[in-house]
Amino acid sequence: MFAGMCGQIKAARLQLGRGVSANRNPPGSHWTATAVRTAALQGQASVVALLLQRAADPTLRDFRYQSTPIGWLQGARCPRQRLTREVAALLEGRR
Repeated sequence: MFAGMCGQIKAARLQLGRGVSANRNPPGSHWTATAVRTAALQGQASVVALLLQRAADPTLRDFRYQSTPIGWLQGARCPRQRLTREVAALLEGRR
């Protein structure tokens, strides 16, 4: 869900409301990642919270690297570390 990665919460709500799965791994350039992973790595806490409310599974691993969103956040480098602290707290509460 590209909208989530970009912080477009209204677009993410619209997509989820139309039946797009919060756990989907889309084809294309981001085929390896769920919406939670892409939004988390961009520090989009409000989108991550929405996805978790809509049954996104934060324990799903991406196809290519077999890592969870928390695993990706642990490898984040500055300045992403600052962006991702709030997101990490949300995900840690859901493991």
